[in-house]
Amino acid sequence: MEQFYAIASRMGAKLLVENNYFETVALPITTQFESPQDGYVKESGNLYWECGDNNITQELKELRVPYLLDKGAGAGKEVEIK
Repeated sequence: MEQFYAIASRMGAKLLVENNYFETVALPITTQFESPQDGYVKESGNLYWECGDNNITQELKELRVPYLLDKGAGAGKEVEIK
């Protein structure tokens, strides 16, 4: 069964989409979907199998993360936010 879309960035959201696998998706990544304002996307390293084209109207040029993880992240790890 083909999926219509997988990832939609809307209302000025900023997404980093890296190293994903998309299969039989008509619109894998879009920045223009049912929203009055487009989002931003920076994509790289993604694999597409029998998919349509992405619709990225605004490419994310810079990504600033408002915090740093000092000791790692994930289940069972201590996280220190600076």
